[in-house]
Amino acid sequence: MTALYGVLIIILLIIILIFLKRIYHKKKKIVLEIGPHLKDKGGMVTVMKQIENSDLKEKYNIKHISTYKNKIKILFLIPAIFKILVYKFIYRIELGHIHMASYGSFTRKAIIIRLLKLLNVKFIIHIHGSQFKKFYEISSEKKRKKIKKILNEAEQVIVLSESWKDFFLPIVREEKIVVLFNAVKLPKLNLSEKANHDCRKVLFLGRLGERKGVYDIIKSVKQIKEELNIKENEQKSSKENFKIILAGDGEIEKVQNLVKQENLEDIIEVKGWIDNKEILLKEADIYILPSYDEGMPMSVLEAMSYSLPVVTTDVGGIPEIIKNNENGMLIKPGDVESLKENILKLVNDKKLRKNIGKQARKTIETKFNLDNQIEKLEELFLNIKYKKIKVCLTSSAGGHFMQLKQLFKMTEKYDTFIITEKNVSSKNIENSHKVFFLTQQERKSFDFLFKFIVNIMKTLFIILVKNPDIVISTGAGATTFVCLGTKILGGKVIFIESFAKVSSPTLTGRIVYKFADEFYVQWEEMKKFYPKANYKGGIY
Repeated sequence: MTALYGVLIIILLIIILIFLKRIYHKKKKIVLEIGPHLKDKGGMVTVMKQIENSDLKEKYNIKHISTYKNKIKILFLIPAIFKILVYKFIYRIELGHIHMASYGSFTRKAIIIRLLKLLNVKFIIHIHGSQFKKFYEISSEKKRKKIKKILNEAEQVIVLSESWKDFFLPIVREEKIVVLFNAVKLPKLNLSEKANHDCRKVLFLGRLGERKGVYDIIKSVKQIKEELNIKENEQKSSKENFKIILAGDGEIEKVQNLVKQENLEDIIEVKGWIDNKEILLKEADIYILPSYDEGMPMSVLEAMSYSLPVVTTDVGGIPEIIKNNENGMLIKPGDVESLKENILKLVNDKKLRKNIGKQARKTIETKFNLDNQIEKLEELFLNIKYKKIKVCLTSSAGGHFMQLKQLFKMTEKYDTFIITEKNVSSKNIENSHKVFFLTQQERKSFDFLFKFIVNIMKTLFIILVKNPDIVISTGAGATTFVCLGTKILGGKVIFIESFAKVSSPTLTGRIVYKFADEFYVQWEEMKKFYPKANYKGGIY
């Protein structure tokens, strides 16, 4: 028995240390940013970096959880699960912000979502994948039901455009869908830097491959070269002097070989992945992205922020960014002829480049400015935080529980759960309410101390997992520790002294009175014991 008490004391000390750790970190509530590793490439990583480097870090303790890195999947998923468990039980998680695409990304995030649901952590799903529509449409009926279920379990589902909202409406409840455009920070520009170079630079940034239209770029350049009869050693006029720069990861070697095979090395330069893309954007005159599939491409927004005229396709959310011949040029996917014509038009017309580039920059300033979108994201965080206040009702069994039952109706509109002892009076509520039962304890019983310690440990574990915003107690037993634990973790405590007490205070009441946010007595005579208490009558 002594050994058992020793183990229980050690466990209790560990729980106390966790509480103390959480007190230290309670000023900044944790937001988990869940997605690919920040050293990976792509638009999703860009968005996550923007969040982690924004003003949000001043208000939230942002922790990044990697579920993917350089095509290593399972190896990163396991430590991601471990980290979430650590953050849950040592800190206080405010929210999970899950960045999701399709196929494997959805499968990995579905595992994370089940874990967050189990730990009672609220979360947002942020859809990035341009191929999510295809992923959903080719899925089996069983898989579609799973996709719907997963998405609807989120507090909100963020989509990148109005057209994506239309797609998701039959899948996700409308009140859950939020349109939040991708956005960029406006760079400082010195347009005179590129005004004097003779060679027009046409830039592509992204994954080199068929989906982004890279092979269409090569076809269009081949046609241009043939039509203009440009040869490697021929003198070119400045009017036709341009260079295509392809920068990105993906099928680099295949693209390089094709450029060489088509004898286009004098016009097309394949750079591969560039970490400092800002230099390329500053030097470029035109940006192209003849993609077959997109959501809300970051590269287009970045190019427009640098006052570049953009030639791109009318897919995904792009038509919500670009109005044809106003702030950019839109073509159909696979239309090599239109791609060629628009490249030449912009290469040969400086005034057109300048006018479209100016409107492109203005579009970013007014609609896709990062500061504005971060404000909207913060508002979303706050709305979710206050959307459902989590209330814990707690008491011992018997008369204390009968008083607690009078409050059930009042707390129906909140996310309410109950902690009480299990006996005849309380066991019938388990089918109608979220309830956690403690073992009933009697002070005169020989095993009282054992039951009391077990109940304390159960209580502290429940509070760690559930994180109530408010606890309302009618007293007695281990409920003292429910109140104390909630207070330590930053929640509010409301205590109602027992109706049965008219001329003397309870032990629980005397303890909780010292730290309760609101303390109520049910008899006015009791104010002599609790001078700062409120008297509003009895709850019966």
